Amino acid sequence: MITIPQNPNPHPVSVENPIFLDGSDDMNQRYRENSLAMADLVLKEMKVQQQARIDGLTGIANREGFDERINEIVGKLSQQDEPKAAFIFIDLDNFKTVNDTHERKHEAGDDVLRAVADILQHTIGVREDEDETIGRLGGDEFGAVIQTGAGSNDKRHPDLTEAEVINGFKTRLQKGVADIAEAIGIKGLGVSIGVVEYQKGESTEEFRKRADAEMYKDKENKNSRRT
Repeated sequence: MITIPQNPNPHPVSVENPIFLDGSDDMNQRYRENSLAMADLVLKEMKVQQQARIDGLTGIANREGFDERINEIVGKLSQQDEPKAAFIFIDLDNFKTVNDTHERKHEAGDDVLRAVADILQHTIGVREDEDETIGRLGGDEFGAVIQTGAGSNDKRHPDLTEAEVINGFKTRLQKGVADIAEAIGIKGLGVSIGVVEYQKGESTEEFRKRADAEMYKDKENKNSRRT
């Protein structure tokens, strides 16, 4: 049963008997102003929190934002019977050469980092809304988590195998960085890539460490071939 509250003032309200009327307009106005002020503070706080997770140079997630996102993704993967995803650890080769030798020094280096982020976002098409993510982890290091199952991303052909998805990612990234190197006239600028597929039950940190180790193997192999 719903009980309807009784009017605490059963007598008609009049100007002579101004119960709840005296000052009510001012009170309502103050309430509205306070509500708007509170909403504005909440929005500003949300914006500050969001900006704290974004890399100011490239506009993609910074390490904090990336870590937060991959924790969410790994949490979902751990609940799947046959999870299909890959962690890709990316490190630019000879990036210091850009900052040291290019006539525009660090400005040129910043352009390179922004261009790599653009490749990850648009050329390769990592999709945040499809449980994928990218981030700049610091310096010239980037990370990505992509889904590798059939039809995992509407920018990829639905019949691609996991290996084809991963190889396609690596090929586009390598070509993109080579194009950047040619555009700015820096020989030797390249990219080392470590890729591992998610193993059911592993933690985010285990997932990341395996990809990091693979990236260093890639870099060491290239260095050994030069010597």
